[in-house]
Amino acid sequence: MIPVTVTRRSFIVLAAALSLAVGCGRESAAPSETEQKKDEPPPVPFQQRPPLPETLPKKPDKEPDHVWVQHILISFAGRLPKETRTKEEARELAIEVLARARGGENFDQLVMRYTQDQRPGKYWLANKGVQPDKSKQEFVRDKINPALSIGFSLSPGNIDLVNFDPDTNNAGYDIVKRLQ
Repeated sequence: MIPVTVTRRSFIVLAAALSLAVGCGRESAAPSETEQKKDEPPPVPFQQRPPLPETLPKKPDKEPDHVWVQHILISFAGRLPKETRTKEEARELAIEVLARARGGENFDQLVMRYTQDQRPGKYWLANKGVQPDKSKQEFVRDKINPALSIGFSLSPGNIDLVNFDPDTNNAGYDIVKRLQ
């Protein structure tokens, strides 16, 4: 037998390796992402999550004078420079992002991940015939992306999809949330 000098450090490394190999101490370790906690139901994929009622489009009683909206622009090849996805891929992604937003995912995080417009994609809009509030850098409804006008037909918290239209919404698909 060859004499081996065992240092404290090498002993600790060897013990750790052996415990991993045989699963020692598994009960005290945090469960992995693939393990299911006994008391929690499995996470529901976004496709199967029902939309939260407060996110569904609901027309306000009266069209407001001012709205604050946030949007996610999803474009496709031929609409924005360097974009490679097809129109159908953009449409499918827009529907997926809409479902995720309506399912309760954080809209700000969805904007940061998916929008092809400037972030955070929040805009104040003044309705037709209403003086814009310069302190909010508010836009006149008719002088900005027409897709954002959907905010006037949504109640606060509602989220909707504006489909691509070469005449009125020519950059792609917009998921719009009315904030106020």
